[in-house]
Amino acid sequence: MIKDAGLEYNKQWKAIADEGIGGPVPYVAPTTYTVVPASPSSPEAIVTIAGKGYTDMMAATHRPLMPAFFPNEIYYSLEFNISTDDNAPTKAQALESEAVYCHLDDTGKCWYYNNSLQFNYQEGGMIQVFTPTNPWLDTGIKVPKFTPNLPCPVKISYLVDTVNHVMSTQAVMVNGVSHALPASCQKLPGVNKSPIWAPGVYVQFQLDLAFAGGTFVNKYSGVGINWE
Repeated sequence: MIKDAGLEYNKQWKAIADEGIGGPVPYVAPTTYTVVPASPSSPEAIVTIAGKGYTDMMAATHRPLMPAFFPNEIYYSLEFNISTDDNAPTKAQALESEAVYCHLDDTGKCWYYNNSLQFNYQEGGMIQVFTPTNPWLDTGIKVPKFTPNLPCPVKISYLVDTVNHVMSTQAVMVNGVSHALPASCQKLPGVNKSPIWAPGVYVQFQLDLAFAGGTFVNKYSGVGINWE
């Protein structure tokens, strides 16, 4: 296994809010959306949102791809520890994360595999996965809301097939308990991106406010990509 570890310290984290990420209709941006990378004196990346109901933001960074010996079987995972604050249980609508695989094929086409997964607090901790036919598909798996101020380890496992242009979110492990995801999360089609995105893995953490709005802060440590 090859580890691309310590990503919480990456200086290239960016805070983003726009209609493509999501929000109310008509669109309203959060009033505050920030990401502060970890440092030796503060060893967690700190992501903050404040605003009206259902406003959203994303903390994002871009990492390199590893060489693929078997391009039809690229196994990798995203792991991190998440620590929510005291506001999250009532102010958060959902907590989202992804490690989107993006590459160019031999003809120069750009392929993008959206493997977004979120914990939907407003649906009792339902794990949801992005699919082309259902943007947030219920997996039928619920996990308790994260205990505020207590880091919880999460690992999400993926399989990408760049020959047939499909991807799978295979499983998610939360606090040491592994949950296999259903068939509806497997072999989902990639899409062509135009204009072309730079190849790599787009690591993203998204914070979504619930209907009443407000503010909450997430902290992330142990962030890494495992090439398996």
